[in-house]
Amino acid sequence: MRWTNYIDPDEVRKAISTLQASGAVFEVRVLGGSNRKDVMSGYFRDAETLLKAFDTIDVRNRNIYITLGEVKEECFARSQSERFERNTSTTSDTEVLSYRWLFIDLDPVRPAGISSSNEELRLAEELRDKVASYMQGIGFCAPVVAVSGNGYHLLYRIAIKNDESGRALVEKCLKNLSNMFDTAGVKIDTTNSNPSRICKLHGTLAQKGTSTATRPHRMSRIIQMPDRIEVTDRNIVQTLADEFPDEPEPVNSWRRGRTAQQEDFDLLDFLLRNGLTYKEDSNDRAKIYKLDECPFDHNHRDGDAKVFQYRNGAIAFKCHHNSCRDKKWQDVRLKFEPDAYDHEDRDAAIDEGYRRHKQKQEEENAIKAASGEQKPKPKSKKRTFRKLKTAEALMQKDIPEPKTFVGVGEEVPILVEGTCILSAKPKLGKSWLALGMCLAVASGEDFLGYQTRKCSALYLDLETSESLQQKRLRKMLNGRPTPKNFYLETETDTIEDGFVEQIENYLEQDPNIGLVVIDVFQIIRSPSKNVKETEYEHAYRDITPLNELAQMHHISIILVCHDRKAVDPDDPFSNILGSTGLQGAATQMMVMFRKRKDDPIHISVKGKTIDGLPELNVKLDKAQWSIVAGVDNAEQEKEQARREYFESEIRRAVIAITEADDVWQGRCSEIIQESVLIDVPITDSPKTVGGFLHENLGRFLAEDGVRIEIINNGTASKIYRISKSTIHTIHENKELPFMDTEFAYKHGLSEEWSL
Repeated sequence: MRWTNYIDPDEVRKAISTLQASGAVFEVRVLGGSNRKDVMSGYFRDAETLLKAFDTIDVRNRNIYITLGEVKEECFARSQSERFERNTSTTSDTEVLSYRWLFIDLDPVRPAGISSSNEELRLAEELRDKVASYMQGIGFCAPVVAVSGNGYHLLYRIAIKNDESGRALVEKCLKNLSNMFDTAGVKIDTTNSNPSRICKLHGTLAQKGTSTATRPHRMSRIIQMPDRIEVTDRNIVQTLADEFPDEPEPVNSWRRGRTAQQEDFDLLDFLLRNGLTYKEDSNDRAKIYKLDECPFDHNHRDGDAKVFQYRNGAIAFKCHHNSCRDKKWQDVRLKFEPDAYDHEDRDAAIDEGYRRHKQKQEEENAIKAASGEQKPKPKSKKRTFRKLKTAEALMQKDIPEPKTFVGVGEEVPILVEGTCILSAKPKLGKSWLALGMCLAVASGEDFLGYQTRKCSALYLDLETSESLQQKRLRKMLNGRPTPKNFYLETETDTIEDGFVEQIENYLEQDPNIGLVVIDVFQIIRSPSKNVKETEYEHAYRDITPLNELAQMHHISIILVCHDRKAVDPDDPFSNILGSTGLQGAATQMMVMFRKRKDDPIHISVKGKTIDGLPELNVKLDKAQWSIVAGVDNAEQEKEQARREYFESEIRRAVIAITEADDVWQGRCSEIIQESVLIDVPITDSPKTVGGFLHENLGRFLAEDGVRIEIINNGTASKIYRISKSTIHTIHENKELPFMDTEFAYKHGLSEEWSL
């Protein structure tokens, strides 16, 4: 034998005698290792002629295959009869009379064109044993077991005619096995269902890629076969095929317009609620949920039981073990929900009754129309009319007050049930504030001196890494234990893609969740529908489902947002970035701002269900929030303005000017020049000087006895007349000044300075 390192003659003889009927025609195909178009084919009737033909070709870097079906006798008359020829006709599906073998090829998943590793081959061996055990339980006769060099073959003797029903039967068998047994590491090849499919010729070397120590070329061979090969009855084959669920056509419901299964049933929610944990997979037909444990036998583990959800919503169940072979999806659902299908029966009856009613109505209308009694009415949209609700009925309802989560027992609470926009400029501490509220609520501790409602809290931190989250928590907890009912998530769906359903799923897992934080809200927002949709409409479309979610479950949902660049200190709520639709749709708003760097952080709260406007001055020190006690914001601002006035170089220059001249007059630019001459230089611009003089007209008069009058100069720069006044001395002596009320009001002085 010329190619003893590539072909084992005894193993080839064994394969031919096992797989082929004596004297029957079979084709052997030799495929080029690097060029798939380099194909040599030969037709033979016995192993010895085949072995001699191998001596005439070069089999290095080539893989050798054989047909398994019953090939037509006529094919033996082809030019490659009992020898190999390159690029000639090969066996087609129409040239096979029947299937002789159900060919199950268990192939490890790996990059194309390379051999399997030992570990990959071991995984294929494990799956081979599982499949063989299952097939035996169904009633299949003992198989021929072979190693292909890179995987394993299970060959079951069958006799199925090559016709439409036979091909469908074999295809469904392989797809069913693939559905049930495929793993991430090993797949069952479903393409082996066509009648002319070729199989590795056992006794030849598998030569995919380069042979290495970790991925060697291996000799294929038959490793196990029964003493007597028996044909498995077609009914048994049909049993295997029937276990592959067809995708049923969706049945529309006139009340819903979608399939009942799609509309009424959430598979993932069902699995989660009933503790059916899984690993997710998929194929071209369905999503596959490989259950960690079979619901009917806890010994069936690690994906032996699977749930399939097909593209049209149909659901199926299959367990590999024969003790569960008769269990269907309906059995799974009834195990956990005994009355699950009662309502579906009612739905079917209602649907049928409605159909008969419509049919009868149409028949009666047709008769009336024919007799001239009634013209057929054009079809129109069905309208729903609702009964008027009286205000009196509303007043008689016992409607519970919205829950309070921060400020329990207070007349004016801080955080209530519904949606709350929390807005601030970047780096001001809004995430720290939201995190602090979550920890306080989860622990049942006071927050900023306000009593909280103890409940579970969920923080969706969509911008921060886990390492930063951990650092923040450590600082905030400051050695205290982490509340077990505080949850942190870093990923979520958008509002358009299932956010509400996801939150409801979390609420199923812990119904005690009362506070949900979304940081930041922008990440879950849906895209605009079209150019015609305004930002106002877009905001309402996004917040409305969140309002409904909050009302349904009586929870508070905090939406963390950013402020605009410009800040309006008189109306902090107008600083929220986005349209007024956000503010209008939300239940309440909480805005953090600070006018000056050294000021405490001011929090303003406003809400539809909050009677009043809570105002807080707070600080964040070493990751701990606290109230800044005794701070009157108006007084604080007044004091700050007074301090800035007395520290201003402009004030010092103006006083120095009046000390040099009782009356001085000039523009702002001339004031700056004069300040340099009298050695009290102003470094600010003329514009800043003018603004300071305007803002402090009354303060100059009251505090320093300096009167500043503004003389209009047409289109030119304004002229300022600066002079000494007797008011300051009069004030200290508690004497009445000479100016009237109009002057006091104009210069920002209180009435005590007027006559």
